[in-house]
Amino acid sequence: MYRIALLCVLVLYSCQSREQFSRLAFEHKDLEKKVCSGEDCATVLLHYPFFTDGTNTAEILNEHVEQQLVMMLGYGELNTEESLSQSIQRFLDDFLEFSEEFSFSQSWEVDVNAELTFQNKEAISIRFDAYNYSGGAHPNSFRQYLNFDKPKAKLIKNEDLLKDYESMYRLGEEKFRSYHEVEESSSLEEDGRFFLNDTSGFFLPVSMGAEGDEFVLYYNPYEIGPYVLGATPLRFSLKDLDGIVNEVFLDQ
Repeated sequence: MYRIALLCVLVLYSCQSREQFSRLAFEHKDLEKKVCSGEDCATVLLHYPFFTDGTNTAEILNEHVEQQLVMMLGYGELNTEESLSQSIQRFLDDFLEFSEEFSFSQSWEVDVNAELTFQNKEAISIRFDAYNYSGGAHPNSFRQYLNFDKPKAKLIKNEDLLKDYESMYRLGEEKFRSYHEVEESSSLEEDGRFFLNDTSGFFLPVSMGAEGDEFVLYYNPYEIGPYVLGATPLRFSLKDLDGIVNEVFLDQ
């Protein structure tokens, strides 16, 4: 009887340990920095997940999250030698320098909201929504996904997100036409609203990742159409993409 009870305890502990290991714990961090020149101000608002397991995997993932935030503060360019705090300070200093050089009134803002949208035993997806205004006719808003392989502790690059590119291309074009109500008798080129590749026409977006039980293709403004067209989000059920997307997203 003692041996049976001990075995049950060991099995229960083993199951709990695997469950704890399979899901990385995290907390939300909020960061706000602001400087003003007269009535004009530059503001940085960041909301993002910080993984708290203390494991090597969590540490590497936190580094990638920070790099993504640095890139969004650096006008789309990643300075690998710059920390997040340095990148924030540079944005604020650029504003103060601009304010001293030019006399007209203008405020700047960067607002990044990053949310964990998917986690299973194998993978994590984090969605970054960024709003950026530092002059110009209108602010810029864009979305990016960070997709991460947990057992390998490395990013999943876009070329590795899809196992069957041609099938995803076909499904993506079908849904894109439906989303924008392009008539079956008309080609995307003939429609005239879209920026299409000169050689291959339709193309898949840079931004793609998992949200819950869905896989999302997300065209940012300007990527496949003018600013007035806005963003184009295309959603697919993960269960319908077996053999098409990387298998790490299918192990629930």
